Amino acid sequence: MRQIETKGMMEQFQAHLNNTNNQRIIFSGCFGSGKTTFLNNFFNDPAQLEKYYVCKLFPVNYVTSTNKDIYELIKFDILIQLLGTGITIERTDFEKVSTICRSVKSNALKLLQSILEVASLIDENTVKLGKAIEVIANIYKDYKDDSPKTKIEQFLNDLENEIGTSYEMNDISNLIREMLIKASKLENKQKETILLIDDFDRLEPLQSFRLLNILSANDNETGTGENKFGFDKIIIVCDINNLRDCFVHINGTNKAFNGYIDKFYSTEIFRFDIRNDLVKVINILFSQINMPPDVRSEFFERYLDII
Repeated sequence: MRQIETKGMMEQFQAHLNNTNNQRIIFSGCFGSGKTTFLNNFFNDPAQLEKYYVCKLFPVNYVTSTNKDIYELIKFDILIQLLGTGITIERTDFEKVSTICRSVKSNALKLLQSILEVASLIDENTVKLGKAIEVIANIYKDYKDDSPKTKIEQFLNDLENEIGTSYEMNDISNLIREMLIKASKLENKQKETILLIDDFDRLEPLQSFRLLNILSANDNETGTGENKFGFDKIIIVCDINNLRDCFVHINGTNKAFNGYIDKFYSTEIFRFDIRNDLVKVINILFSQINMPPDVRSEFFERYLDII
């Protein structure tokens, strides 16, 4: 079977990907048009393997899950793929020292009090000092627990650790970020990391837009344009018309769709369309069977719109 030549589309997508402003990409094409095959061929090319580390997700596996579970399943799939590349996680001595230092800083008064309790076995005067330190420690604890700064810190910490929220950034999320840094340096080559989400529009309508909001949360929070988990680029593969229909299903109108979807891609939607390439292949096949020109013209008049 003759394979459709897509060199022109490959070059267009390469230019789109090379644009440093394109940190978030919507790759749109109709169902069955060959989007997945095209992207597999593109990123499996040796030249692209030198430049990119691609992590692929297939949300069709999440359709029976709750919104909260979807985010956890995404992290699971990303971790499995990262571990499959042979990336190892090590806790360096610096991290251990840093952890100890933070612990000492947070419990300085308790540590001093313990030291004085031991010293009081030798010197009676130290007993009085130890009791004074205990009073100070209790006062400080009451003040710290009730201070506005502590309450704000606790609020932010709780939000970052709450699973399934747009702002969640717990230990696993931070671990993925660290592993991605290592993935970008695999084989001693500097690579861009890409999160590719295929068949995005197969999710339930509410799940699709909730996931979009989660993926864009980092940019909204920091204003730096940074993607979730620190990926250099995120590619969402879908049919933009299906996403529009999902939006209408939720909101009852498509009037605000363009303004809403604009924030999920950086410059413009990449339109995947290989109909011209397909027509060339069909013409070659028609020539091989000596199909008359008039019959050929009638065929394209009838069926070109549905190709």
